[in-house]
Amino acid sequence: MNILVADLGTAGSARDSLDDLEPLSASILKKGIKEPILVDADMTILSGHRRRAACAALGLESVPCLRAEDVVEASAVLQEHTLATTAECIVPMTVMERLRLAIRLHALPRPADIPQKDFSYDAYTGPAVGMPSRSYWRIRSTFFKTRLGDSDPTGESQRAQQVLDLMLDAVDFDFAGRSSAKMIEDLHNILLHGGDIPISLDHIAVKVKKAAPYLPTLPRERQAGSSGATSTRRSAAEIRRAVDTISGACVGIARFTEIGPLSKTERTYLRREIRDARHVLLKLDELIKGAEIA
Repeated sequence: MNILVADLGTAGSARDSLDDLEPLSASILKKGIKEPILVDADMTILSGHRRRAACAALGLESVPCLRAEDVVEASAVLQEHTLATTAECIVPMTVMERLRLAIRLHALPRPADIPQKDFSYDAYTGPAVGMPSRSYWRIRSTFFKTRLGDSDPTGESQRAQQVLDLMLDAVDFDFAGRSSAKMIEDLHNILLHGGDIPISLDHIAVKVKKAAPYLPTLPRERQAGSSGATSTRRSAAEIRRAVDTISGACVGIARFTEIGPLSKTERTYLRREIRDARHVLLKLDELIKGAEIA
């Protein structure tokens, strides 16, 4: 479908700059737009800010667009286009730009035929920008920690920024036989457990050996309950992980509410985040009560 250039929303662009548009403008003038601009239900651009700007500079009134009905459809389109490096006039996105785009995709609805309990946004948003989901959610969590700013008297946001810089360097990079995903996991563990942050990726192989194991494999103390059954007492690290989940959701909500009037998709996203945060809070309350009993 064709949409008027003036009707396309440009808020929330993942790119830091549009770079030189002259080659792209010349290509569009000669061959037209090969890839439609990807937009959400509100006609806000997800991918195609450079194409829109080039068309506007050429004085074109309308451009071909593809509206993504949900995050799965948007992910499929982005995997074909956003990560392309050989297409004519393409300007590859930086890792930070890819991260911003993936976070932007969380505002899209899930497919109507998939129940919420069976759906994971990270399984689509990360791979959409070339990041395995196991790496993406750790980078996203760390990114939100860097946004705490003045509300973080502990200085955790500064540590998070150091770790985030290393994580972004580790994306698309294997070092001395260590996969990118493994290095990102180790860096996240260091942040979560308060370990020493390596000064560079060259030092990560030494530092991560001192880091605590990742949460799902942490040893749990077992003790007999009042009924004689065996109960599990959760570790302090697991409680910290729950708090981390809540803080990440709250920072994400604050980021959207600072923008101004919310779109329908953004309101849907906020409702889902609040609902998930409530679920985590209930679980956290159970952990704290269990610790008090223990």
